[in-house]
Amino acid sequence: MSTTLPLAADVTEFIANLRGKLVECFETVFPADLECACAVSSYTLYRALRARGISASFVQGFFEHESEDHCWVRINEHIVDITACQFSRQFPAVFITTVDDSRYSPCRADREALRDINTNWPTEQTPRNHRHRIARVLKTLSP
Repeated sequence: MSTTLPLAADVTEFIANLRGKLVECFETVFPADLECACAVSSYTLYRALRARGISASFVQGFFEHESEDHCWVRINEHIVDITACQFSRQFPAVFITTVDDSRYSPCRADREALRDINTNWPTEQTPRNHRHRIARVLKTLSP
């Protein structure tokens, strides 16, 4: 792995706060580890970061040996995965690593990823299906 500076404390705190709001808003839809909510969660995080002027990418790919797609956010040379704990308790609720972490294999990003997810994933896992809840979470975040 390469050596990169950690994300700023205020950004990390913002990400953790957003994850908490996602768990609250989606408590009747997804479990607390946000299993099956990687696309919805990562897309919401991507939108929230971009709204704050932070350059971020919404990424679709594969995690470890999983045969199913997974989503995360890239900020510069960092991967931010707010649903990695669905795979193992070894991962914290907000898992941050570098882009050369071999457990992550990106395939698509941003609009291309969103288009593929909204078209080919199960409806209950798509950001389009949860757009009203996503908007509600984004409105609760202070600027």
